Amino acid sequence: MKKFFPIFLALSLTLLGADFTALAHEGADHNEYIESSQVDLSNLNPVKREDGVIDLNNKMCLMSHKDISGKDFYVHNGVNYGFCCKMCIRDFTKAPEKFALSQETINKAMTKTA
Repeated sequence: MKKFFPIFLALSLTLLGADFTALAHEGADHNEYIESSQVDLSNLNPVKREDGVIDLNNKMCLMSHKDISGKDFYVHNGVNYGFCCKMCIRDFTKAPEKFALSQETINKAMTKTA
């Protein structure tokens, strides 16, 4: 019986829909994402690149509010977003309409830095 318990536990958690990637996510609370309308503009320093993409140059992940990793980026609708990890990118891409910044917000941030 003892040797079957780990298999039983793993199977039970899988059937219950446990997301094991969330367990490995360095402590970020993915239940506290904020929507794009609540983004602090002081966190952004957007710059338009020669190829037309806008680099947000955000210092904090828009999803988890942790420092960005410097290696996890995702371009959505011509805007390059920085994230703290791949899990935040995955969650962003599930509902970009909820988390992506509006053009109005990006324009405000760009005029702030001009």
